[in-house]
Amino acid sequence: MANDPKSVEQQRAAYAKVVARAWSDEAFKDKLKSDPRAALAEHGIEVPAGMKVEILENTPSKLHLSLPRAPEGELSEEELEGVAGGMAFTVHGD
Repeated sequence: MANDPKSVEQQRAAYAKVVARAWSDEAFKDKLKSDPRAALAEHGIEVPAGMKVEILENTPSKLHLSLPRAPEGELSEEELEGVAGGMAFTVHGD
C-alpha cells in the first residue's frame, strides 16, 4: 500500500522542522536525544507504540546513514522515482 503523498510531504516538512530546531536550540536537541518520542510529538510526529527511536548526530568525522525498511510488494515507477530522488547529502571531511 502506497503512502498518501500529502501525508508524506507533511511528514517531511515536520522532520525538517525538527532538524532545524535541533540545530538552533541546544535544549531541544538534548531533549530529542534523551526523549525522542516526546520531542517528535511536539512537531506532530507520532511514534507507534513499541517502536524504538535512536537519534544519531553526524560529526565532521562520522556519517550515519539510515537504511529505510524495504517496502512490501512492488513499487510503481513513480514510487521508485520518489525513493531514488527523495534525499541528497554531502559528505564533508575534517
